[in-house]
Amino acid sequence: MEYSPIRFSPFIVVMLSTLIPLVGSYTFFELFLVGRGQPIRIRKILLGTAILSVAVWSAAATSIISISGNHSFHIWRLAGAFGVSILFSFLSIFVFAKKSSKAIGYLSSGFLLGAGLLFTQFSLEKSLVDLSFSQTGIHFFWIISSCFICTMLAAFVFYRTLAKNQVIFKYWQTLLLSAAMFIMNFITLAFSKGASHPAVSGPAVGESNVIIFILFSMFLMVGVFLMISQIKQKMWEEQAEWKNVQLQSLFRQNPHGLIIFDRKGTFVRANPASQSITGYSADEIKGKSFTFFIYQEDTEKVKRYFKESLNGVCQNLEIKSRHKDGRELLLKVETFPILHNESIVGIYCLIEDRTNVFQLETNLREKEEHYRLVSENTSDLVSVMTHKGKIEFASPSHKKILGYDGEFFIGQQINHFIHPDDFQLLLSKYRVMMRTTEPVIVHYRLKHREGHYIPTESYAVPILDQEKKLIKMLVSSRDITERKKHQEELQDSEEKYRIIAEYSYDLIRVIDPEGIVQYASPSHEVVLGYSLDEIIGSTFDQSIHPDDRKEISNRFQQNLANVKREILEYRLICSSGETIWVEAHSTPVFDQTGAFRHFVVVSRNISERKLYESQLEQLAFYDLLTDIPNRRFFQGEFQTLLSRTIQSHSMLGLMLIDCDRFKWVNDTFGHDTGDALLREFVLRIKDHLLDSYVFARLGGDEFAILIPDSNKGDIEFFAEKIIDALQSPWHINGHEFITTSSIGVSCSPTDGDTMDLLMAHADQALYHAKELGRNNYQWYSMEMERKMSRSLLIENGLKTALKHHRFHLVFQPQIHMLNEELTGVEVLLRYEHPELGSISPIEFIPLCEQTGIIDEVTHWILTEAVFHQLEWKRKQYPRVKMAINISPLTIEKKGFVQYVKNLVERTGVDPSLFEFEITEDAFMNFTEEVKSHMLELQNLGIRIALDDFGSGYSSLKQLKDLPIDKIKIDRTFIQNVPAIERDQAIIESILDLTSRLNNEIICEGVETKEQVDYLITQNCLYAQGYYYSKPVNSTELEERWFKKMQKIRS
Repeated sequence: MEYSPIRFSPFIVVMLSTLIPLVGSYTFFELFLVGRGQPIRIRKILLGTAILSVAVWSAAATSIISISGNHSFHIWRLAGAFGVSILFSFLSIFVFAKKSSKAIGYLSSGFLLGAGLLFTQFSLEKSLVDLSFSQTGIHFFWIISSCFICTMLAAFVFYRTLAKNQVIFKYWQTLLLSAAMFIMNFITLAFSKGASHPAVSGPAVGESNVIIFILFSMFLMVGVFLMISQIKQKMWEEQAEWKNVQLQSLFRQNPHGLIIFDRKGTFVRANPASQSITGYSADEIKGKSFTFFIYQEDTEKVKRYFKESLNGVCQNLEIKSRHKDGRELLLKVETFPILHNESIVGIYCLIEDRTNVFQLETNLREKEEHYRLVSENTSDLVSVMTHKGKIEFASPSHKKILGYDGEFFIGQQINHFIHPDDFQLLLSKYRVMMRTTEPVIVHYRLKHREGHYIPTESYAVPILDQEKKLIKMLVSSRDITERKKHQEELQDSEEKYRIIAEYSYDLIRVIDPEGIVQYASPSHEVVLGYSLDEIIGSTFDQSIHPDDRKEISNRFQQNLANVKREILEYRLICSSGETIWVEAHSTPVFDQTGAFRHFVVVSRNISERKLYESQLEQLAFYDLLTDIPNRRFFQGEFQTLLSRTIQSHSMLGLMLIDCDRFKWVNDTFGHDTGDALLREFVLRIKDHLLDSYVFARLGGDEFAILIPDSNKGDIEFFAEKIIDALQSPWHINGHEFITTSSIGVSCSPTDGDTMDLLMAHADQALYHAKELGRNNYQWYSMEMERKMSRSLLIENGLKTALKHHRFHLVFQPQIHMLNEELTGVEVLLRYEHPELGSISPIEFIPLCEQTGIIDEVTHWILTEAVFHQLEWKRKQYPRVKMAINISPLTIEKKGFVQYVKNLVERTGVDPSLFEFEITEDAFMNFTEEVKSHMLELQNLGIRIALDDFGSGYSSLKQLKDLPIDKIKIDRTFIQNVPAIERDQAIIESILDLTSRLNNEIICEGVETKEQVDYLITQNCLYAQGYYYSKPVNSTELEERWFKKMQKIRS
């Protein structure tokens, strides 16, 4: 067979074969550009396969038909070539659809398409009935390679068109694909050789029929092309309309303000949001410049930005604007140029009201600064980590607790620092947080830089994104080393306390809020005798003494309302019936949330202590001798009753009682008899007391009685009964004697509203009762207060009387009544008060004794008396004895005798010129020591005289035993003689008695001639009184008496 070069004819078929690839390729690419950006579905793949396969087969077929000559095609091979075109077109499109995003995808797709062109071309060449081809040589290789390059380039450009939305590339991909077909069809044939051969048997079709089929396919392809163009046009219109709807909706519904200005900056249009932001409607700002809204300080800046926007540069700025109501606004403004035909015709302004946002941001910055300071200065470990445990922030406190700087942890995984034994626990807690998105608390140990581990309690808070997914965690960890240590110590303590509870002698109970005993220590069986089964489950007050049960139950209820520690004392009844006292310490126990759980009550047997306290109370508050309350108890009760009296506006009476002559009983019969007298004294008073009265011994023979809710009549009736009862004879230790009592009474509120005031007033009343002769009661009165004030004034003056020379001496002559010669003088003390004037000795001498200055005053008297004796001696007056009154308090003192001796020795005075007068009352306290002092004075030469004889309580025995040189009969026995025979009998008896005792006698208070004559007849020769002379000063004494005596004797 001889091959000859291929020639193409006619020209129209050649042009057709060139047009078919262009139309087919363009139609195919237009199909796939419709709906680009969306996944390529199977329907589009099948339609594309149909278009591409028809274009490939038709282009190949027309290239063969264009060969000169009239050729026929084997129908089945022709169909097979069409099937090859369909197969490779489908594979190429399918691979591209599935893997177009990868290089292997579009390269494989282009390769398959090239293969499809090649095999379709060869299949069609084989379908010719009477012609065969030969392709040999290097030219054929390069032709095929160029075809494959073009198809792969076309696939790549197609990928770029779809991926980058660059529609202009569709023309390049059309040309590339058409070129590939042209190269495969015509250039392949151009370098091929053809040869005729016998016709192949089988059905055949002529080239005219194939051309008709091709033309029909072309018409279909053009129809598809037009249909696609129509679809695209409609889509463009719909998209344009949709975009317009979107733009209008975006304009109207945009929450941000949108304002359009023209190139001159004049307002054109605004959306509703801008009106909401600025307060101005579109009509109000129409034609206004953009500077209308802006504060003056921002005007220049905004003009500059507007100019930049007109140059096509988008701007972003914040400005201060003015709301219609005058408020200042902070606006964020973004500008966009409006383009029309490539020219900027205006400016879009997108405005956002940032006023509130700015305030929020300011607050946020402040809070962030606050939290930063907290995180940087907190002692806890604060960290932020990702959901995978990568640390992004660590507070400076890590340095102090773990030894690493905070920066060291950044970028590290948290699990690198967690103790291996704690990791699974942490992981489980993390999973819980992932599942619940709730904070979790977890305990784990963190590794210190030095290698040891620090126990921590961590609070992890999830940080979620908008989809509520965990993205980070904020973890705050606290070093609980000390807490763990305390917990371990607590466990040890609990174990110790359990052992203590089991073996303690104290009664330990756990009582729930219902009052039920939940636990009882074994000591209950030993102390109370009850089994634990009898106690546990019973109420706590089951064994409490009935008298204490109500109070303890009330205290329990109060403690439930105000939970606190409390100490109670009450009695428990043992199973044997015995009662014991316990001190119960009740301690509330709370759970971890702070809720009250139960009381732990530890009770100790304090029966012995209560007995001891009772004994101590008896010693502290009761008088040991009389077994009645003492002063301390009395004062407490006094305050209580006084407060109650003031509140109830009632009357409270106070009696102070003295046992008269108690000292005399003590000194005469001994202290045993005195103590027995006080006990009997108390018993007699108790017989008349009511239960409400408070009777106490204040000390010595002083007693007090409080009479609450009383009246004056009741108090007087009670006082009279007491006086009557206490003046009956006593029969004690074989002695019979009589004592009386003196009572002072005050009452509240008339006499005072304080204890001190009432006691002082009752004491004044008692003093007054004694002044009135004892054996009576006296109410406090204002007159007593006046006397007391006077006494206080005198007393204060007496304290400085010696210093200010307010004392002076006067002398009353003592006369021998037969010859009326001066035999002596009585030295009398006088006091001139600076305010009150002359004060009677009867008034100020007792005050001297009370204030303790009597000794000092006595020493001054003796010194002055000695001075006068020496002065009289110097003047050579006759020797005259001086009678000086000495207080019983002074003569009792050991130093008094020695003072007298020293005075005599120092001055050289003759002691026989002195006579010390001692009152009869002084001998009520007569002791051997006093007697020895008197004997010492007598031995010194000083005479002792008994003053005011008959007015006191001296007994004949004392009169017999006393070292007395002289007796001075009291003036009360002289006043009514000789007029009253009864008084005569008394004075005569006294005179007879004293004469028999060989004592010198002198009568004082002689004021009449009859008294003088009477006394002379009774052989009483010495007297003193106003009949002879009142007390005179030293000068008058010298003038009237001493000089007279000198004349007589000379």
